[in-house]
Amino acid sequence: MNKKILQTDADLQNSIYFQWEVEVWIGREFEMICMISGYDENVIKVVGGGFYLRENVLLKIN
Repeated sequence: MNKKILQTDADLQNSIYFQWEVEVWIGREFEMICMISGYDENVIKVVGGGFYLRENVLLKIN
């Protein structure tokens, strides 16, 4: 099954509003499953205080 990739600000906002769990991928390596707590044009913040640079990650709905 193909999972939806979060690409737009609207996708990220929906993931926060609906509290979706997302998979974080860096390159071809799976990093973790988490929920997004915030974002801006450069950074995606996750619940628990971590963050990722937007240009370095691929986010998929879990």
